Amino acid sequence: MYLIPFELLFSEIARQETRSLTLIGNQMPPASDYGLLESYCPDPECDCQRVILNIVSRNEQKQVATINYGFDRSAQDAGPFLDPLNPQSAFAGALLAVIAEHLETDRAYVLRCASFQNTNRLLKHWNVKPKSTATRTRSGSSTTQSDGDMPQFDL
Repeated sequence: MYLIPFELLFSEIARQETRSLTLIGNQMPPASDYGLLESYCPDPECDCQRVILNIVSRNEQKQVATINYGFDRSAQDAGPFLDPLNPQSAFAGALLAVIAEHLETDRAYVLRCASFQNTNRLLKHWNVKPKSTATRTRSGSSTTQSDGDMPQFDL
């Protein structure tokens, strides 16, 4: 299973709808704005039914936790849990408790994430691929395209 950041495929939607949490007066996790950046499995053959939430701290200016969450709540590994394959900060466990409560109480957010998971699978099914910023000419030399910061896709 590999994951694709949602913002890579749908940057405009991600800019408008990325969830953030503002914690004030906390010692653990520290007070900060935290962005929840979603990554999904695009494989139409996979039935993992999950999202990875990369938690980014505005104060730290880096990713401070990676949380794995399954949409099938009856699955043994439904989570949420700290993803063991990714580095975690010293306060990742405290963030997990806050995010777990958020996921439990904000069903609309969870349903939105589940619908985005299905969107990514459709893209994979229809063979939508990001365009490369570098292309090879017949002579083997490389040329660079200037597409700005927006990913381009071939259908």
